[in-house]
Formats: sequence, structure tokens, C-alpha cells
Amino acid sequence: MKNRGKKKRQDDRPALTDFEVWMRARQEGGEGMDINFESDKPIYIQLADWLCDSIISGAIKEGDQIPSTTEISVTCKVNPATALKGVNMLVDRNIIYKKRGLGMFVSEGAVEKLKTQRQSDFFDTYIRTLLDEAEKLGLSKQDVIDLINNDN
Repeated sequence: MKNRGKKKRQDDRPALTDFEVWMRARQEGGEGMDINFESDKPIYIQLADWLCDSIISGAIKEGDQIPSTTEISVTCKVNPATALKGVNMLVDRNIIYKKRGLGMFVSEGAVEKLKTQRQSDFFDTYIRTLLDEAEKLGLSKQDVIDLINNDN
């Protein structure tokens, strides 16, 4: 995301940064960051998940600069240290990388890495649990497939 600084519009009002334009577009489309301060899920993980969702959806592309932790903290109304913790989770997973003096960018291959991890998590969280419950009920894999296909 380029154009981090405020420029002037023709009517002398400050122009929106690319991040502000991006946030407004996502919010108008119903996909904006919605932090649940009442959730058991820590805020920094919610922020990391939001960035991952944005990368997977293509809202932030591989090679693109991500919003700064300051921009994230101001826009989402969270402590900058919380925003940094969420971003650093993604740095540790090699989803984003830091360029000294320039900011943070989405790594090449991040989308595939995220999709692979989410597929594994999906299997462990939902499919394995589903199959375990089906076994308790005496259902075969084919019975489960039939139930899914029939939406019953």
C-alpha cells in the first residue's frame, strides 16, 4: 500500500491514505475489521486472523505493503503493542517480512502457506471431530457424505 502520507485534495481537505480508503471499502462491503473485545480470543490473534483473511482474499496481495502497526492500532482502536504482537505472529510464520526503514510486506507464497495451514486446521477442528462423532453414531463415511449432500 503506497501513499502513506496525507496529500491534499483539490478542495484543500487532506486526502485519505490508501489504508483508509482500503478500510472504508472493506467496511462498506461488510468485510471490515470487527474486533470483538468481549471474545475469549485475544485481540492480537483477531488482528493476525484479519490480516490473514485479507491476504487470502486478495485484499492485500503478495508483495504488497501491509498497514503499519500505528495505522492498525489507530483504525482498530487498540494499543500499538497489541497490533505489533499480532503482526509479529505473522513475521514469525514467514507470512510477512520487514524491510528496514520501509515497512512490512506480504511474503511471496504467503497465500499458499495460509491456505495449507487453514486446510490442516479445518481438518483437525471439523472433519476429525465429525468423523469421530459419526463413528460413535455408527455412521460410515459414506453415510456422512450422504448427509452432507442432502443437507440433513
